[in-house]
Amino acid sequence: MAKTPPRTKAKRTRQGPPKRPATNKAGKASPRRRTSAKAPLRPALSIALLRRRLDAWLDHAGGRFSIGIGIGLLVGLIVVLGFNRFNHWITQSPENHVQATGELTAPAINDLNKPAAKAPQAAATAEKAPSDKASSNKTMEQLITDTQSEITEPDSVSPTAAASAPANSVVPVSPPKQPAPGTSGGPEIVAALPVKPPSAITPTPRDGDQPAWLRNAVAFHAPITGPMIAIVLDDVGVNKPDAELALDLPAPITLSMMTYADDVADLAVKAHARGHELMLHVPMQPVNPKVDPGPNALMVNLSPEELKRRLDWGLNRFSGFIGINNHMGSRFTQDDAGMRVVMHELQSRGLLFLDSRTIANSVGERMATEIGVPHIGRDVFLDDDMSAESVTRQLALTERIATKQGFVVAIGHPHPTTVAVLRKWMAEAKQRGFILVPLSTVARREIGVPG
Repeated sequence: MAKTPPRTKAKRTRQGPPKRPATNKAGKASPRRRTSAKAPLRPALSIALLRRRLDAWLDHAGGRFSIGIGIGLLVGLIVVLGFNRFNHWITQSPENHVQATGELTAPAINDLNKPAAKAPQAAATAEKAPSDKASSNKTMEQLITDTQSEITEPDSVSPTAAASAPANSVVPVSPPKQPAPGTSGGPEIVAALPVKPPSAITPTPRDGDQPAWLRNAVAFHAPITGPMIAIVLDDVGVNKPDAELALDLPAPITLSMMTYADDVADLAVKAHARGHELMLHVPMQPVNPKVDPGPNALMVNLSPEELKRRLDWGLNRFSGFIGINNHMGSRFTQDDAGMRVVMHELQSRGLLFLDSRTIANSVGERMATEIGVPHIGRDVFLDDDMSAESVTRQLALTERIATKQGFVVAIGHPHPTTVAVLRKWMAEAKQRGFILVPLSTVARREIGVPG
C-alpha cells in the first residue's frame, strides 16, 4: 500500500492593518510615485582615493612619460619668458624703440646756410607724425628722420687711393658710380658728401712708439680720488646747432663724430681745441630693415672688400680720434665675419673699439679680445627718453653703477634737453665726489695701461 506524503501546513503570514493611502494637506490622495532600482552609490572623492588613482597611473609607463613631457614644457616656458624679460631689459637702446610707420631714410645733415627740400617720403611721414608733445618722447633715430631731405648714392673712394693713404688722412673721392653687383644688399638710400681736407690735430705728446688711441687721448692729470664717469655723446655733427651746444660743455666730454656729418673735420678741430676727446661714430646695419643707418653703413651682406672700403672712407674723414663706436648696428654687431673685418682694420691702425651694446648678442667685445683690439662697453644709455626727468634718472643710475664698480661709461646725444641736464649735473656730480674723465682714462684702467 502506497504511502501518502505528509501534509504540510500552509505558512501563514501575519498581515498588519491595511495601509492608508497617502494624502496631501488638502486631504486628497497623493499619486503614487514609481519606484526604480537604486543606482549603486559611487565612493566619495577623497584625498586617499586620489592618491590611489595617481599611484596606479604612475605605475603605467605612459603616465610617467606624460608627466615628464609636462614638466619639460613648463620648465622650457619659464626659461623662455625669463630670457625674453632679461633680453628686453639689457637691450634698451634708441634703436630698439623705433616705431617705423613707413620707409625710413638716413638722418639728414642740418646745414643752416642751405635748407634742403623735403623728400616725398619725409612729407608723408610728417603727415603721420604725432603732436609736438608726443614727439618729445621720440628716439634719436625717429627725431632725425622726421626732417629728412632727398639724398643720393655716396661718392666712391678709390681702393687704390685708400690703400696708399696714411692713417687718419683724407682720401680724395672719385665721381659717383654704381656699386658693383653683389656688393650691396639691395637699394640703399645714402648721401653724396663733399670731402674737405681737414685741419691737422696735433696728437697729445707721448713718450715712445704708442698706438693711435693713446697718442690721440686727451691727457688727464687730475688725481683719481673717486668713482670715474665717462660721458660719450653720439651723432655729433648731424645737427649743427646741437653740435655747438655739445662743444660748449665743460671738458672733458668724449664726442663721437658722425662719419657722414658735413664739415666734420673742422668740427673735430674745434672740439679738440676745447679739450674734448674725439671718437668716430660708424653707421652699421640695425635689426629693423625699415631703418636706414646712413651713408656707407656696414651691412652684413657686403663682401669683405666693400666693408673695408666703407670703413676706410669713414676712418679717413678726419684725424685725432681714439677709436670708433657703432651707430645703430644691432644686426651687424651680431655678425662674426663682418665684425672680424672691422677689428682687423682697427688693430692695424691702433684704434680702440667702444661697443655701444645696442643689442645683448653683440660679438664686438669678444671679437676685439680675439684679435687684440683695446675695447670697452657702454653701461648706461642716457636719453632713450629725451625728457629732462628721464635723463636725470639715468644720470642717477650712472652714479650708482660708478659707485659700485669704480667707473662707468654713459652714452647720450647732443639734444638740447640732454645737454642742459648734463651741464647742471656735471657741477653737482663733482661735489658728490665723482670724477669726470675722458673715455680713454676708463679704457686705460680696464685694459691695464699705465698713465
